[in-house]
Amino acid sequence: MAKITKDPILVTDKQCHNISTIVSTIAKDDIDFFAHIASSDKMEVRIFGCQTQDLHFQADFTNIQRFISDIPKTFDSKIKAIILQVFEFTNKEYPNNIHFCEALKAKFDACKIPYYFISDTNMMFLQPMASTITDVKFGEIIIVICSNGGFAFKVVCTKDGFKLLEIISIDDAKKDMKHFQKLFILTGKNHQKLMNIFKSKNPVLIDFIDSDIFFKCLDDIKKWMLNKSYTKNYVIPLTAREYHIGYEFGKESHTLLMVKNNLVLPIEETKKCPKTSFNYFIAYKNDDILVKYKFFKLDGDAHEFNITFKIDENNFPTYEIENIVQEYIVNFPKFCDSYKNEMIAFENYPIIGILANHSFICINKNGKFEFLESWGGQWGNPLHISFDKKKPQFGEIAEETLVKHGKYGVQGNFNLVVLEITVFYRSHPNYVRRL
Repeated sequence: MAKITKDPILVTDKQCHNISTIVSTIAKDDIDFFAHIASSDKMEVRIFGCQTQDLHFQADFTNIQRFISDIPKTFDSKIKAIILQVFEFTNKEYPNNIHFCEALKAKFDACKIPYYFISDTNMMFLQPMASTITDVKFGEIIIVICSNGGFAFKVVCTKDGFKLLEIISIDDAKKDMKHFQKLFILTGKNHQKLMNIFKSKNPVLIDFIDSDIFFKCLDDIKKWMLNKSYTKNYVIPLTAREYHIGYEFGKESHTLLMVKNNLVLPIEETKKCPKTSFNYFIAYKNDDILVKYKFFKLDGDAHEFNITFKIDENNFPTYEIENIVQEYIVNFPKFCDSYKNEMIAFENYPIIGILANHSFICINKNGKFEFLESWGGQWGNPLHISFDKKKPQFGEIAEETLVKHGKYGVQGNFNLVVLEITVFYRSHPNYVRRL
């Protein structure tokens, strides 16, 4: 059982430069150490011994920028692992929590100290696993009831660790009693009532504010960080919040792809997007407020794009963009050459193809069709019209107006009433119709 070898010490920002040096004078039975960093309105740092699991040192840092800047001085090679529980932290010096976490990550990367960012939810349902000596077999279903929250975690034991299947209501847990093997109830105002309701399942009551259990959780995380084959009490990480990839349209923000809270990590999702000049963004939800973390554009020669959204086990979101070139658009002139109609001499007219929000024009030149370069060639021109000027604006100019203001125009697939246009070639070469 871990113990506190010294009363928690409050250290001011200027006083603490090298934690290992300070702790080594206290910890006689530990060769090296690991740290837990949590946040409230300050950074709370705890240092534990790797050999004894004892808490040797605790300090609060109020100057956050200085704390991050001094990480190379504060933490050295004797600190073997850093566990960070900081997803709720905000500070005026950092635009958002992800930027704050990135600043920490960059410093620990430079110091080559292993780190792990863990969500509060992960920590919550890790505690029953760390506190019990009951063996759990692979494939067994476990229910962890949060008595204060009125919900339950449904978890399965796998060779890779404990995996969250879903978050369910307590009523659903009652209905599902025959399908789970073990039950834990976290202490709270209703825990005795719940212990009685689930009496037949021999529930285990867990005091989730017990410091000994919490320290045991930290030690189990540290063991996994230093040896990834150690999964005895490891809980596979979850998304700490709801993530979005979206775009701005005037003053409005629209979601293109959403990753829900409490999904198993790592995660990867791909969404196909039309070619636009919108401002795209990565964001996350904080108390129902969309916090925009990073902006990007869909640039380059392409007809469409694939956006792949990735979130790693530390909850860091990244994206990749794949430019897609559609062969049937590239071959549009050949299609126009080959298409015959006894009623219409197509070679006398321009032919338009449409893919999503772009149009492509082919004209006959010297007996063969080719793309009209003044209309964007094989990359086309946006299907937008704006009316903010005396005369309507078309294409890219109109799209810029729509992107900026979100109004004064029309976008999307609409029927063009232009006498010279006789054929639509819409997103598939077999679709042709007369106007």
